[in-house]
Amino acid sequence: MLVLDEVLYAAERGLVDPGNVRDLLAAAPADLEVVLPRGHERPDYLADHADLVTNVRKETHPIDAGQGARTGTEY
Repeated sequence: MLVLDEVLYAAERGLVDPGNVRDLLAAAPADLEVVLPRGHERPDYLADHADLVTNVRKETHPIDAGQGARTGTEY
């Protein structure tokens, strides 16, 4: 399993070329699970390259109640 956390967020900001992300998925061995946690925008350029797309979103969060960021959770 290869987890590329924040790579889609980086692609949204122009720090990583979305074409390189597509190329990486195309070149990955068939037995390798590649996980690309989503950034803030839906990566439509990956729609034809993903076997599974999910949407996980926050319902409530301690920050909403005024708590600061917590070590191990937010950073």
